[in-house]
Amino acid sequence: MKISKKVFSFLLVVLMALSFAVCTSAAETDRTIADLVVYGKIFTSEGNQIVEAFAVKDGKYVYVGDKKGAEAFVEAGKTEVVDYTGKGLIMPGCGNGHAHYMLGYALKTVGTTINYEDTPNNFLKETVPAAVKKAKANGATAIFGQGWNYMNFKDNMPTRQQLDAICNDIPMYFLDDECHKALVNSILLIKAGIMKEDGTVLKKEIRGGEIGIGEDGTPNGYLSEQAQTYMRSFLDNDNLYTLDMAIANLADIEKHMLSEGYTMYHEGWGNYFVNTNYSNLTYKTIV
Repeated sequence: MKISKKVFSFLLVVLMALSFAVCTSAAETDRTIADLVVYGKIFTSEGNQIVEAFAVKDGKYVYVGDKKGAEAFVEAGKTEVVDYTGKGLIMPGCGNGHAHYMLGYALKTVGTTINYEDTPNNFLKETVPAAVKKAKANGATAIFGQGWNYMNFKDNMPTRQQLDAICNDIPMYFLDDECHKALVNSILLIKAGIMKEDGTVLKKEIRGGEIGIGEDGTPNGYLSEQAQTYMRSFLDNDNLYTLDMAIANLADIEKHMLSEGYTMYHEGWGNYFVNTNYSNLTYKTIV
């Protein structure tokens, strides 16, 4: 059957119209209608930028950028629009409530990270000597480390005497992986007033903590909870972890946390090094 040119032209126009209608319908279907659009001065940790708007759909950010771009996500009656222009800074409420970044960066700067798989033998023959070598090469007045596994150590806990055999002229302080227990050498116990040089016991307990006592009746170098916390104030922290080191690390911590999407955090570890010159530290804003 032949189709006249007039009929063919008519059918072509109809098909084009239908195609346009289908495409328009598909475009409308594909268009994301946000539940919420906010305008204002908005901080985003992606690129450390200030933008003009963001849009949220089903609890997720679907757009972050300029105001014009956000307008495409608005539909009257379906989108809540909040205009906060000129009223202050808006930040994502994404925070870490108990972080230990300062500890991690301090260890990289001045301390030694202990392998979680270390046995007491590895610890005494490899880890501690390496920590002593690092500290002395840097002119440190104390040796600091963290990470030993209590479950690996509990049946053969290293003693202060064993630590003394490696280094007895610089205080040593090694935290476990949970930061609730520590191993120290004799000079630190003496400096903290726990015992005399001849082993005479001066303190048998610290409120809220345990001072380990060996079979010889003297402190064995193991401390837990508030007892190990007490010891930290005798590490010459002003020289171990200086103000300049802390400031430099804060900048790196800020950069790291922003890369993870955090805009705020509470340092659960706090200033682990009790330090008298930190009162001079001023915190800079990120915007």
